[in-house]
Amino acid sequence: MAKTKGAKGGNPKPVQTEGFKAQQFAPAPDVPKGVELADKAICVKLPIDVDAWVRSLPDKSVWLRRVICGAAKAEMQPPIAIAETSHLRFSPGDLCKLPSGSRVVVDEALDGDRYRVVWEASGASEEVPGNFLTLLSRA
Repeated sequence: MAKTKGAKGGNPKPVQTEGFKAQQFAPAPDVPKGVELADKAICVKLPIDVDAWVRSLPDKSVWLRRVICGAAKAEMQPPIAIAETSHLRFSPGDLCKLPSGSRVVVDEALDGDRYRVVWEASGASEEVPGNFLTLLSRA
């Protein structure tokens, strides 16, 4: 059980100097001046191989903050507004998002409303129906 202030054996007048407080939680070196960080950290469990790799990074907090913020900002961008009356057709080079959140580039238009797309991350390709695609930017 933790001792309370004034309890027998405890420090009745604990003092934390300004110097101690300043070095206790050093500011994140990658955060621009004036940007406030949330009070609570977001924690997630990762697959073992990814966890080991991330933990091996010299500045894992900086790397995680950059990657998470970059992905979140990309997800937060609204898709390009298309008039409801127009039938959207995608062109080669258009950047789109799938329902899973994966970003793909349209490679070619196929018969009907189907497209061959290439995953941005892996370079793999697949045929998908047009209604699976959300336009992010035109080529």
